[in-house]
Amino acid sequence: MKKRFDSLGILLLFCSAVPLIFGTYSLIYSARFLSRAEKVTATVITIHVEKPWPGTRIGSFPVMEFVDARGERHEVMLKSYTFPLLLEVGRKITLLFDPRSPSHVIPDSWRARWSQSIIGIVFGCMLFGAAFLIGRALPPSSGDNQPGTAS
Repeated sequence: MKKRFDSLGILLLFCSAVPLIFGTYSLIYSARFLSRAEKVTATVITIHVEKPWPGTRIGSFPVMEFVDARGERHEVMLKSYTFPLLLEVGRKITLLFDPRSPSHVIPDSWRARWSQSIIGIVFGCMLFGAAFLIGRALPPSSGDNQPGTAS
């Protein structure tokens, strides 16, 4: 028996594609980054506080310094994956950086490497599952073949 799939199911189906595509892209991007990333120990040298206007604050971001394998010094600011523990001058943390683009760094943690990918894929699968369940739960439309009717 063919079930009717109303606009909510179709909307959920299309909405599930967005996080699935984002999560898959993020997973591939992370894997490529990790294939060429190098580990270094960086030191927080200062805390950058962004204030768009007096009395407000968007966030505090650690500015870190590290020396790569070639002996070059780099100073980078972490704008994402900023944990409160990093907001302490002098603190040392292990980073992963791209030798081709030393300003591209992330903390060497599971969360920083994989969380976006997994959240996107899981959320997309949940929306896809919801669309499937809605499609299965809907009664047959008047145009569908009913049991006992001629086709």
